[in-house]
Amino acid sequence: MLTLMAAGLPNRKIAESLELSEKTVKNYVHGVLMKLNVTTRTEAASKALSELLVDPAECRRVRLMGTTETSCQPDAGAGIRPSGFAAQAP
Repeated sequence: MLTLMAAGLPNRKIAESLELSEKTVKNYVHGVLMKLNVTTRTEAASKALSELLVDPAECRRVRLMGTTETSCQPDAGAGIRPSGFAAQAP
């Protein structure tokens, strides 16, 4: 999730990629912002990249491809998940 956010993908694209509803993605994004103690997606991306919570090369690849055909899974993002959400089993 955090990698896709840091790559600049909108909620709609993230939802399509992860096969989640856009509302679920919106809730996850809110949870990520809270966990990172930031208020915007831009701040979250900056913090994620500067603290190496995401792989910068993967973010660039996702951004350049314009797609989310990636190894990212709903629980991607260095284990950052909104509170109350359990990891999904593989």
